[in-house]
Amino acid sequence: MGKVDVLNIYAVRITFFIVFLFTTLCLAQTRNPFAPDSPWPEGHGTYCQQSTDEASLASLGNLKLDRIPFGTANDGWSPSGTIVSERYPNGAYVCWGTNAKKIYKLIIENDKTQVIFADKAKLGHKLVSGYWVMAKNKLCYFMSDWTLYILRDKDLEDPYSEIELLAKIPTPELKTKGPGLDFMIGMKLLYNGQIVITTRKGKIALFDTDSRKIVQILNLEEKIQNNMAVEEGDFVYINSNRGTYQFQVGQNGIKQNWFAKTEKSGSTLSLMNAGEDKLLVVTNESDPLVLFALWRQEIPKEWKALPGKVRRIAGEIKIDYGKNKPKPSKNSVLVHNNKVLVANWTGLWPYGKKDNPGLSKYFWDSERNRFEKEWINTEIALPNSMQALSTQTGLVYAVGRRKLPGKKRLWTFEAIDWRTGISSFYLPLGTEKMNNATGSGIQIGWNGDIVFMTPKAAFRLYQTSNPTN
Repeated sequence: MGKVDVLNIYAVRITFFIVFLFTTLCLAQTRNPFAPDSPWPEGHGTYCQQSTDEASLASLGNLKLDRIPFGTANDGWSPSGTIVSERYPNGAYVCWGTNAKKIYKLIIENDKTQVIFADKAKLGHKLVSGYWVMAKNKLCYFMSDWTLYILRDKDLEDPYSEIELLAKIPTPELKTKGPGLDFMIGMKLLYNGQIVITTRKGKIALFDTDSRKIVQILNLEEKIQNNMAVEEGDFVYINSNRGTYQFQVGQNGIKQNWFAKTEKSGSTLSLMNAGEDKLLVVTNESDPLVLFALWRQEIPKEWKALPGKVRRIAGEIKIDYGKNKPKPSKNSVLVHNNKVLVANWTGLWPYGKKDNPGLSKYFWDSERNRFEKEWINTEIALPNSMQALSTQTGLVYAVGRRKLPGKKRLWTFEAIDWRTGISSFYLPLGTEKMNNATGSGIQIGWNGDIVFMTPKAAFRLYQTSNPTN
């Protein structure tokens, strides 16, 4: 489609967006008006920060673990993030997810946890990306083999109803021919209700959710490393192997606002609001491993470029895990206000591999425009799990691994004090491979529930009022 189509689509949304923007400015809200009313509507969370103001698990007291196996077959890779829905009329909620081959809903109602799988014969999907988008009216979007699928409950008021296929939209135009593997690597819901999709080989597509059509494609002809970040105003932040971009979606479709030559990124971009400083934070894949920040909007007029760096880079700091050597991370960093948590990386499939312990927390000093170290934990290992922060509880949650006597290693659920970096408590999950997070994240659901997925099982942790359960 051309420019006229994009203009027409945008025009029907603009009045609503102006109203929403006014509300956002007055109430300082960041919730996407087209996203579900949920404590965790996206896999990475709001702004890709992996933090929420919802309360969660504070101790081991009355703690119950529900483990729902997906079967014995090797169903492939785990999801990159699970989506938490709004509540249903009966108070229940669901988490949508995939383990690469199976599409499912995890249904949570009080002390009951249950899984429903989609009918693969009806969907006809192949390998499924771990990137999902959930919009209002319980609409779920995911990609499989260059096809966009739209799913929802058959009965919108019944969480236990079967999974219904609403649309199956082929998108062969997104695939780049030639050598090398190409696949969808990112999907985000914009604040105007449209969806942005990125591919490994550098295509950026704008999908209109009303017409259910791809309305614009840009081709960077570069490798995109990770998922993107978005914010109000429909700003889109993307990292490639060449640098970092800011795009904006408006009346003329997608346009590039700025580009900064940066090092190859090791993580998804996260947005940081440190007082008046509006920053992007990301880690690189170089040696030494560095956490750096970029000015994401207008660069301060008085700002002088750091030696040898482009002016867009606001600051950087060498990542330090004490006695442990930093490994390039593949996960998004955890951000809250001006603070950043970075965890050492072992590997996407760390079976049999030696763990690389290490967590470090940094804060952005707005007075001196630089990162400062806050604490280091040299003992805790989070091999490949994204972390989640409950600001009310003051705890960081993740899937970890601890060494047992002998060769076996124990997978664990870890709760770490955000202020000090000291372990608050941990819960053994087992030594089996099914407990491996495989790069997926922790979601904080309703009632402070913790939900996470592995290739072979879904997990729910919650505090029950009945100690005998």
